Amino acid sequence: MFNDIIDSIINNATDDEIEIIREKLNNHIINHIYDGEVHKELSDEFDSSFCPHCGHEHIIRYGKDKNGNQRYLCKHCHKTFSPMTGTLFSYSKKEAYQWYLYMESLFRGDTIVQSAHIAGICEHTSLVWRHKILSVCASLTAEDRILDGVVYLDEKLSDVKHPGITVEDKESKKKRG
Repeated sequence: MFNDIIDSIINNATDDEIEIIREKLNNHIINHIYDGEVHKELSDEFDSSFCPHCGHEHIIRYGKDKNGNQRYLCKHCHKTFSPMTGTLFSYSKKEAYQWYLYMESLFRGDTIVQSAHIAGICEHTSLVWRHKILSVCASLTAEDRILDGVVYLDEKLSDVKHPGITVEDKESKKKRG
């Protein structure tokens, strides 16, 4: 019966509606995989013997969050944390599929504005995510990574504009009088 309903929906849908259905299914699948697998992997590898905020070892289990993930409390600084604390995804309110689309776009070489449009986020969030992702990549390559053999390195130019900083054209500044 369920398959008949799906078949009738797909057979009567336009191309645009089928594309919307495909996107929603992809997003749902990515969210389902992300929520289960990433948090499970982080929980398995999480060292719960010290606080990520202050480094003290006096911590206790402190219940679970709304998704059933373990929370911890530091008895020294009285801050709570989870295995996600300090990771790329900590304090993120966005869906997993948005992270996936953004990273895919970023590593494809798209601009910050293009990546923001693809992931459905604002440009400021896109800039913050880019800095987060690139800092994680830098920390991964800085530790215990030694290249050998023939290594080719090419530059990637990206036009990053910082708020409040203006670059003046040297030719436009002329002495007057």
